[in-house]
Amino acid sequence: MAWYRTLGLQEFIYIALFVVLYGLFVWRTLRLARLLKSPGSYVLGKLIVRSLYMALLIVAFLGPTLGKIKQEVKAMGKDIYIAVDLSQSMNAIDVSPSRLEKVRFELNNLLNLLGGDRQGLIIFSDEAFLQCPLTYDQGAISLFVETLSTKTLDGGGTDLAQPLRLALGRFAKSETQESAKAVVLVSDGENFGKDLDAVLEDLERAHVKVFTVGVGTLEGSAIPSGNQLLLDEDGKQVISKLNAAPLREIARRTAGRYYELSRTTNGFPALGRDLQALQGQVIEVKKMDIAANKYTYALAIALLLVLLDVMVPVRILRLKTR
Repeated sequence: MAWYRTLGLQEFIYIALFVVLYGLFVWRTLRLARLLKSPGSYVLGKLIVRSLYMALLIVAFLGPTLGKIKQEVKAMGKDIYIAVDLSQSMNAIDVSPSRLEKVRFELNNLLNLLGGDRQGLIIFSDEAFLQCPLTYDQGAISLFVETLSTKTLDGGGTDLAQPLRLALGRFAKSETQESAKAVVLVSDGENFGKDLDAVLEDLERAHVKVFTVGVGTLEGSAIPSGNQLLLDEDGKQVISKLNAAPLREIARRTAGRYYELSRTTNGFPALGRDLQALQGQVIEVKKMDIAANKYTYALAIALLLVLLDVMVPVRILRLKTR
């Protein structure tokens, strides 16, 4: 037999209080019996019953375990790829201090909420690259998030289909095929790709939900480039504006949700709650030997003795009559 708990200081204090207080009760009762010239031996019956159920309550609290039982243990999982737009437009300053810097800050907060799930990181502009594969190592992926920069990729445009296609391919190769799968797509929505519809159809068939985050404002802003502002081929300032339409469509088609990150709106807290609420699916079922806790037997006997003590009165003192 093994025990779930061991006697600690708190339990010894309770036992000592019971012994001292009940000892005072017995002493007072026997003293009164002598004064009244009455036999006080009946107090011993109550003492035995109460000591017995006190001991049984302590045994139940300690949790005696005897033998083992087979129990199914289910492992639940969620796999989430975070795809971040690193095109030049993410340097725009309509979201302070810049779109990308604000995204980095909010992503770290999001990662803290998703510590129990596998997460991966994809970076993209007109091409997509796997920056960090799915992992439970939150420290590793946080380090990659801190290094996000528009200087990492050479492309200037944005193709939203590329990161979605890459995430879909990585999910297909994943060992946990039955886990819930989701993609968080963070971009300002300026899409120059042509393959988006085909990718969305594949995502729908694979039941991969895409949660999109639109970064920027409708008014937009200029894009810093070194010590000056980015200019187009005609020498005019390039103004980047949030284009929410393709991001909303992606979320709608894949049963996800669209959020915004701007000067006045921060959708990341809501995104975190929705990802936490996403139901993970069973990825593994194992049968394990679990120690059988038998505390209920001791507790049931103790409660019966308490009931007996309350319902069956015993006359402790009996006065002799002539």
